Amino acid sequence: MKRLYDIQLIHIYGSSYFCSGKYAVGVYLDKSSKSAILVDSGPDEHSARAIDQQIADQGYRISAILHTHGHRNNYGGDRYFIERYPEVRIYSTAAALSWMTHPDLEAICCGEIPSFYKNREMPPVTDLLEERDGPLPIEGIKFKVMTLPGHVPGTVGFVSPDNVLYCGDAVFGDKILKKQSLLLYTDISEAKRTFRKLAEAEPKAYVVYHGGIYYEVSKLIDKHLGRMSQLLMLVESRIKQKPVTLEMLVKQIMAHFSLEDGLEPYSLTSHIVRAYVAELLDLDRIRARVREGTLFFEYREPNNGF
Repeated sequence: MKRLYDIQLIHIYGSSYFCSGKYAVGVYLDKSSKSAILVDSGPDEHSARAIDQQIADQGYRISAILHTHGHRNNYGGDRYFIERYPEVRIYSTAAALSWMTHPDLEAICCGEIPSFYKNREMPPVTDLLEERDGPLPIEGIKFKVMTLPGHVPGTVGFVSPDNVLYCGDAVFGDKILKKQSLLLYTDISEAKRTFRKLAEAEPKAYVVYHGGIYYEVSKLIDKHLGRMSQLLMLVESRIKQKPVTLEMLVKQIMAHFSLEDGLEPYSLTSHIVRAYVAELLDLDRIRARVREGTLFFEYREPNNGF
């Protein structure tokens, strides 16, 4: 875990910055108003305090936080900033707000016990964003919203006036790709469309929340697509061998990648496996059947027209 003094404010272009460290929190410093706009807020109070110190040292105060999606490590610093700057505006899509306000949704979707998440304190959102591409003026500062679905519902990115694209978890950095076997995408088709959109965007720079700054993402996207293709084939091959339940698939995938037992690895694997099963169902390569009160997935032989 990085210490507070490891977080540094890194300049990109013009007034666009990001904070170094495990999570690349975006920062825009408006010289005329001496206000700062954040893209996401870090995982917790300690990181938020370090980010705030870096910005305050430059003579700025935080006026707004733009959220890319509703995961805890993206909004965990909100409570600190709300207490430090009571007038701060917090922007989020309605879908992301649902996950932020009701974290039990994530537990239910992953097959966990919902009460496991009940002690989280949810920050308020002051401004709801529409899930569509378009301008986002903030106190006269011309940001843009870019919809980037695929990771989780309600995911968006933000383009600064300097044409720097803060893309949250729409893609993951090389270190994450080396460290993690499985990547969290809840809608595989949407994620692939987002990859194409990112490749065609051509900003001056991309800021990846789990990865930092990139000046082009084509190679990174190719790695993601390769990883997705391999996992889709793996899940399909397991179903092709014999009908399986979701629990059986999760167990097999965890064993295949040598993942340790635990709530977090299970939750992540379950979430991801569901997405690939849904993709195979959409592609009509498998089908679902209920037998004696248990849901099974089985392989569908391709129709060759005979």
